[in-house]
Amino acid sequence: MDFISKQYEDVKDKLAKLDTDRKNNLIVIRNLEQKVENLERAQKQASIEIKNIPVIKKEAKEHLIQLVKKVGESVDCCVEENQIRDVFRLKTAKEYNRPVIVDFTTVTLKEKFLESFKKYNKSSDNKLNTSDLKIEGQRRPVFVSEMLTQSARKLYFHTRQFSKDHGYKYCWTAHGKVFLRKEEGAPTRRIDNEADLGKLLHPQDK
Repeated sequence: MDFISKQYEDVKDKLAKLDTDRKNNLIVIRNLEQKVENLERAQKQASIEIKNIPVIKKEAKEHLIQLVKKVGESVDCCVEENQIRDVFRLKTAKEYNRPVIVDFTTVTLKEKFLESFKKYNKSSDNKLNTSDLKIEGQRRPVFVSEMLTQSARKLYFHTRQFSKDHGYKYCWTAHGKVFLRKEEGAPTRRIDNEADLGKLLHPQDK
């Protein structure tokens, strides 16, 4: 009987150790994932996306540079060619109007560009569209936003859906992070993961 009891205790100890090791490994994995996320965010901190611009035939980098300058002129944010570190189309399943990625030389210019775009859309009767950029074809709205990491993009998607489902008026990103606000004057909530959304529904679980 003592032998069986000892075996039982040994198995319990081994299971407890395995559980502790598993939890420690999960912590290490989360820390590594966060480091990768921080590195990706740092790489994209001066980058934006320009969406809904149709691809033209034999499109070259020079065409995209001129596009960025034209968008800048339209929203009153002058951009020189030497202020653009790189510009390219993002590879997606849809070939027609793949997003244009712009990597500026400074974060300051990126922030100014985004702010100018927002101000233009707020003050203009017609928000920025392809006709403003002298692009032929059907008039389409043009969207400008900061470049997000893959995980931040996914979190932003879920947070936008959450805001629609639960009556949150404001949902936005800044400096690669996702924010949420119920209404004008309400506190701003930074959303770091999907668990934060659950905490908004069940504050007692914090």
